[in-house]
Amino acid sequence: MKNRKKRRSLIAVVGALLALCLAATVLAKPFVGNTARWPELITSLSEEVLIPGYKDAWYITSDTWHVSDYTKVSFANGNNGNSHMKDADGNCYFRPRGTGVLYIVPVPSSAVHNTSAGGVNGFQADLSFPTYASYSTVPSRSNIKGAHFSAEEGKGLDLYYPTIIYYRYEYGGAEREIPFLIMGQQEDYRMPESDLPKLLNQAPRFVRVMNRLNDMMAEMEAKTAGTAQAGDYHPVYDFMLDRVYSMLTGTMQTPLAGVDGTGMNFTKALVEKRMTKLVKDGDAAFTPEQCEALLTKAEWYMDFVEENRISEPKMESFTLAGYPGQIDEEAGTVTVYIPEGEHVDKSAEPVITTAGWTVCTKKSGDLWANTAVYNVAAYEKTTPVTYVGKVEAYHEFWANVQKDYQVIIEHGTPEAQIRDFSVEIDGKTYTATVDDTEKTVSLNLPASLHTHGVQGTVSVRHTGTAYQLLDESGQALTGKQISLDALKKIQIEDTVYHKPSTYDVQISWVKSKECKILSFRLGTYEGVIDESNHSITVKVPYGKDISSLTPEITVSEHAKYTRSDGAWQFNEPVTYVVTAEDGTIQTYKVTVVEAALSESCEMTSFKVGNAYGVIDQDAGTVTVTVSADTNLSMVKPVIGLPEGAKVSPASEEMVDFTRPVKYTVTGASGNTKVYTVTLTKAEATIDSDIQARCQSMVDKIIARYRTSADDNWEFMNIGFYDHQKREPGDALPKNLDLEAAVKKLARNKMTDYDRGIMMLTALGVDCTKLDEYNNGNKIIHSSGVDISDLVAQLYNYPENDTINGPAFWLIAMDMGNYTIPKDAKYTRESMLNTLLNHTYGTDGFGLDMVGMIMQSLYPYRNEPAVQAKLQEGLQIILGEKAADGVRGMEDNYTFYSTGSYNSEVVAQVICALCSMGIDPATDPRFSDGNGNSVMKKWMDTYASESDGYFYHITGGEKDQLATYEACYAMQWYLGFLKNGGSGHPYSLYADGFDFNKSFSKEASILSFTLEGKQGVIDEDAATITVTLPEGISLSGLTPEIELSEGAKLLSPDLPYSFIKDEPVAFQVQAEDGETTKIYHVTVTQSAGVTSSGTTLKADTIGIQDVNQRGLEIQKITTSTGADGVTEILLLLGPEADLTKLRLYAETSERATSDVSLNYKKVLDLSDWVTITLTAEDGTTRAYRIKATKNTYASIAAFSISIGEERYNGTIDHDKGQILIQGVPSNADVTALVPNITLSEGTTRCIPLSGTAQDFTNPVDYTVTGDGLIARTYQVTVLRNGAAVNPSIPDNEVTSAPTITAFSIDGCQGVIDDTAGTIQVTMPMGTDTTSLIPSVSVSSGATVTPVSGAAVNLSAPVVYTVSNSRGSRTYTVTVVLEKSISNQLWEQMEQNNTIKDEQVSHDHSTLSGGGKSDGGSYNYDQTSKDHSWLSR
Repeated sequence: MKNRKKRRSLIAVVGALLALCLAATVLAKPFVGNTARWPELITSLSEEVLIPGYKDAWYITSDTWHVSDYTKVSFANGNNGNSHMKDADGNCYFRPRGTGVLYIVPVPSSAVHNTSAGGVNGFQADLSFPTYASYSTVPSRSNIKGAHFSAEEGKGLDLYYPTIIYYRYEYGGAEREIPFLIMGQQEDYRMPESDLPKLLNQAPRFVRVMNRLNDMMAEMEAKTAGTAQAGDYHPVYDFMLDRVYSMLTGTMQTPLAGVDGTGMNFTKALVEKRMTKLVKDGDAAFTPEQCEALLTKAEWYMDFVEENRISEPKMESFTLAGYPGQIDEEAGTVTVYIPEGEHVDKSAEPVITTAGWTVCTKKSGDLWANTAVYNVAAYEKTTPVTYVGKVEAYHEFWANVQKDYQVIIEHGTPEAQIRDFSVEIDGKTYTATVDDTEKTVSLNLPASLHTHGVQGTVSVRHTGTAYQLLDESGQALTGKQISLDALKKIQIEDTVYHKPSTYDVQISWVKSKECKILSFRLGTYEGVIDESNHSITVKVPYGKDISSLTPEITVSEHAKYTRSDGAWQFNEPVTYVVTAEDGTIQTYKVTVVEAALSESCEMTSFKVGNAYGVIDQDAGTVTVTVSADTNLSMVKPVIGLPEGAKVSPASEEMVDFTRPVKYTVTGASGNTKVYTVTLTKAEATIDSDIQARCQSMVDKIIARYRTSADDNWEFMNIGFYDHQKREPGDALPKNLDLEAAVKKLARNKMTDYDRGIMMLTALGVDCTKLDEYNNGNKIIHSSGVDISDLVAQLYNYPENDTINGPAFWLIAMDMGNYTIPKDAKYTRESMLNTLLNHTYGTDGFGLDMVGMIMQSLYPYRNEPAVQAKLQEGLQIILGEKAADGVRGMEDNYTFYSTGSYNSEVVAQVICALCSMGIDPATDPRFSDGNGNSVMKKWMDTYASESDGYFYHITGGEKDQLATYEACYAMQWYLGFLKNGGSGHPYSLYADGFDFNKSFSKEASILSFTLEGKQGVIDEDAATITVTLPEGISLSGLTPEIELSEGAKLLSPDLPYSFIKDEPVAFQVQAEDGETTKIYHVTVTQSAGVTSSGTTLKADTIGIQDVNQRGLEIQKITTSTGADGVTEILLLLGPEADLTKLRLYAETSERATSDVSLNYKKVLDLSDWVTITLTAEDGTTRAYRIKATKNTYASIAAFSISIGEERYNGTIDHDKGQILIQGVPSNADVTALVPNITLSEGTTRCIPLSGTAQDFTNPVDYTVTGDGLIARTYQVTVLRNGAAVNPSIPDNEVTSAPTITAFSIDGCQGVIDDTAGTIQVTMPMGTDTTSLIPSVSVSSGATVTPVSGAAVNLSAPVVYTVSNSRGSRTYTVTVVLEKSISNQLWEQMEQNNTIKDEQVSHDHSTLSGGGKSDGGSYNYDQTSKDHSWLSR
């Protein structure tokens, strides 16, 4: 293995040949048998193989494709050496070809790779691997001898990507398996040049992979044969990785090490050069996605090597005839105790377990004569290698990693003993000393850890059957962590020999002896520590003043240090004394030395942004051509200087370059040199080709939107394009229903209102008066709120939002220059501060949100704090500054965000750059001067210019969101060019309309009516007097007040309890949010006045169901109908039956109602019910009342992906649980990204879909929606599936499908699997026309209708449950049953002859209160639910 370089040169030749062969129809790959020492150890096929069946004559064949499907591959009828064979039935047989780890299968040219829902994936196939007597046998379906790979390995393979298959065999007493890859290659595919950028994007990763391969193989080759130990790499893996290396350099057709003088290292430039030539020559036979997948599999092999090192040969257990052996690792013995007089079958074989990849065999001796020796040896699982000493034939791989154990059988009953005892505290393990004679466990722990209640995780290895940790009183200590202060004893239980034992635990807290200096820095200069001499040397530049430098020192944990007196001086050692926790001391000498003197005082570089200056040392001048957008009055150049030199003005100091600036450089020796620095702006240039392409795309998109737009952003784009201010009555775009669009906006999502205002403002609509654009009709939300002034709704928005809410809030307000009152909940100033205080990257939205925030700051760009925020964002875009979860621009002008390289993030970056005056097509930071730029890369990669669409990602579908974001980004860019281009900041959002208005300062009460009586208003005295009838209660009254337009009542809160003849202050605030006026209202009473009160007090309304159970009213909304009638809308819980409700409400005193308001009658409130109140004086007033019921927000689907596997959650809406099962037991679940689908009406999920979460423990997800009840789901991921790469697929179904549980609103269904029926009994009155069942099914099954879907169960419904083994049906029936109270109540109503009565205002209880009407009912009106008390 020391001839690696020679072998590499041979591989280079082979790789060159492969490049030629790949262009031909026949895939002339190396034969799999000749795999250069892995997995078979032989060097020639003439040698005898060790792996059973490895020389089988076998083929790859498929039932999916036949000879007629291929147009380029030639097949032979008989065996003539051709790799591809066919039989009389047209079946294809491919002789295995590959690179030792990879088998290639030809795929017909007609195949299309498709993984979308409902699509047909032309690369998916069922393969089999038949063997024949020899390769001279003409293969057919009838003369198959056996199978090379198991049948499961070839089922349902997506051959577009490399898939791992395993060859399994037994050798040396151990099960072994070899991981291979199998992959399809389309017969006539050649990578088009348009895909070259995708391939070039992989060059850095390819370099990393290849260099990592080289490094790992070099480490293995540096090891002397035969010296490998436990924990080392398996030597044979050098050859396995060599096969992986050849797979990448051959199959991917990329450059080989040693080519073009690169030696053993790969470089990005060389790889890109070779990739470009390969594609342009038409020799790239795989797609970029396939090449990337091969890189992923190469990393899998390297990870496999890292994770599966040589195991320690260790026996874990030894059991003979049911008696456990006591293993002494140090002595290498196993002692088995047989009780005296116990008869044991001496023919019984011991049961032995070992750790890791090790195998145990009996080496010699007689078990019952105490001479038996058992050997545990490590082995390598993919090859026949077992480490039992030197093997001449395969000396490269031998090693001595084995251990012998002598088995001793003794008679007696041993006492249980402790073998090892350890405690883990804060991730560190401490081991105790065990004394079996004294029965003590002594543990020394650092004194620094000893705090009251300190806890640790205890591990005990013992010879008994179980153990218990006990406190002083003998009580067991339970839990993963226990109190170490409480731990006093360990009891070892023994159910075999029945000789338990108890050990005393003695814990001592000792102080640390560590007293080292671990790091030393003086200012910014690192010290070099010489631990052997206990000295430290710090080197600083010549001339550096060290007297004021402050040292930063790290010492051993719990140690302290002191230093000798005196200032720092060159070459004068300073003494530091480090004292350990226990008092041990160590002295260090620290010496500062000065670097050699540099005479130079010349600048070495001068840089502004990405522009480097031209330095003329003779003339003493520096000239820099900067981009046209540069603000010359605020420039921070970066200046390179010799060591020890200084410059004034300093490097990175802000300087005004509107005229030349002089810089003075002073060298370390004191020499000086003056430079005159001149900055010149480059002329703004326009990429006319990009401009024309953008204009053409925008025209096509807008033309389509005019007839098909159905999204706010699409309508917004039409508005940007037309730039037309609309007056009420002007036509809106086709398909836009203004009222419906506004009502659809979710009131619990600030971004919905942001977007709504942005869309309408772009269309030239003033969002403060939408009723005027709606034929004069106010726009009433389903909650009853008047949202005609959408702007006021937004600046007084009731909830907070994620950072995109404030960003688009500011954009929405600035687009129309909308006026905001000073008392608004949110103002421009508060939102601007929110954005300025926000840390880029902390929101989880990646680079998209960086761009959006920058766009929103455009109107404020001249503020210093805003300029700093914009510059920070620009640095993040360029990749010059890091931000959590945000990646800057790649070298090829692409951008990555929210999980992919995509079009939308580029669109946001383009808008952000234009808002700063930066041209993303010509600015040198975003273009190379050769036509390549951010704009061109974006258009070339994502634009479908023939039909006016954009793709979200390369290779994806044409995407609506990507298209409308691209449309406004292109309109933004075109507007930017029209505005002057580079150096002229521009915002498409700010190029809008001015809907600014002046707020009224009027704060008057125009009318005041209380209980039907008009108040007398004295405007000059600011008083109001109302006269009511004598005896009327003045408690809980709500006046009807008419205020000045836009004004609001600040106080008092209504309803209000007045006191006769006592003035009450009513404060009114004007529309401007500042002006206020106070009126004093006095209520008097007179005996000569009759009551005119016709008030139905909405705040007293109560609701019961048909069974007199009180129902919670979640919300009461009052509004005025078009006919002037007061409408009261009640929002109830989801359990309410709206058709059978009992109503309670209090009214004005002395008023009567034509509808029972005392719970007596059952009303249908599913539609408006009119209630007419008649006052004492005959005045009447009508009300309309209606009930609606709330529903729960919900999650429709929840899944996670691990690798290429997707795991769907089972959702139990009733319990609020989502269970994901079958995840591999060794899967990493600490950063899984869920995909969440929300049910209709559900608008928000926290945490967000697409955001990584740690699912080690259950995670709570809360969903909400406008008008919906919030619901929390607990998501649990169970790692109860097989480990990754199991012998049986995780998703294999072994039983027929069944419905395991069925419930509706907590009512459990009775399931009869035999009859295929489910019966659910529910309360009488249940609306069965829209029920939402929760359905659970057996593992691997699906059900239709799906769980959580609303169904009409007024008649039986058939549910179908299916899995891979078949399907079956269940007929579901709902039976309604009346409750006992319901039956009694119906009988009572039938016997009742009492007339309806009016609501009592006597709040007394049964002892004598309550209005009685000849044997009628008494009510307790002090009760919250106003329930019936008695009859």
